[in-house]
Amino acid sequence: MHIIFDLDGTLVDTGMGISNGVKYAGDEMGIEVPADRYDLFVGPPLYEFAGETLGLNEDDSERFITLFREYYRARGIDECSVYPGVEQMMKDLLDAGNKLYICTSKYEPSAVRMSDSLGFTPMLCGLKGAMGSLLHKGELLERLVEDFDVDHSDAVMVGDRATDIFAAKALEMKSVGVLYGYGKRDEIDSSQPDYSAQTVEDLSRYLLGQ
Repeated sequence: MHIIFDLDGTLVDTGMGISNGVKYAGDEMGIEVPADRYDLFVGPPLYEFAGETLGLNEDDSERFITLFREYYRARGIDECSVYPGVEQMMKDLLDAGNKLYICTSKYEPSAVRMSDSLGFTPMLCGLKGAMGSLLHKGELLERLVEDFDVDHSDAVMVGDRATDIFAAKALEMKSVGVLYGYGKRDEIDSSQPDYSAQTVEDLSRYLLGQ
């Protein structure tokens, strides 16, 4: 089976680095971003947070994103941790004959760097992240399927946000919503994934068919 993982909030807890990047960008622009909104930045494309959540115009959104990436490249990318049990789950899935991928709205060079540093890359058949005009999770998943010749009828998308589930549904692909990440339960429930995993252990059992 082809198993496609989201990155932030699914394999890795990136909340600290992202929150610090949001604070840095806000401070540099004189924008006060309430701390209780930081989690909204984990997962969705940057422009959605800057434009829709913060209400910035196009020029200010571009500057906010540039400042965020400035911090994230320098420090934020290392302010993260792999969720306990994820590495063993990925090894077990490989041993069972599955093919693993990452599809993320994170800027692709940052995603590749993170995957390399955390030891994911040798276990992957492919990775797709945001680049240029390729930003939406649905477009990213579709491109990953095309680029790596993934049979979507024998594939599952695993993520912690509704966008992950909807992207899979658009391709008639199975989906799993994880409840240990940054997506809220009502968000996952309303997107109606094929399965909802409470923990990494729960997710591993489901994917291994146990």
